[in-house]
Amino acid sequence: MCHQFMPGVVMERQGEPRHCQGTALVEWTAHDAAGNPRGKGTNVVSLAADGRIAGVVGFW
Repeated sequence: MCHQFMPGVVMERQGEPRHCQGTALVEWTAHDAAGNPRGKGTNVVSLAADGRIAGVVGFW
């Protein structure tokens, strides 16, 4: 969705994902085309039994 609503913004993972019992936490930072930080947050990723992503909730 960031590509649709924030063209030119790049999402960059910060650090390693943390995983426990089918849920992962991923820290990220968003930068504009000039490299200026535009936001940061955490995504909570739910994994399906086959290892695929079942859902994502993002916190800014």
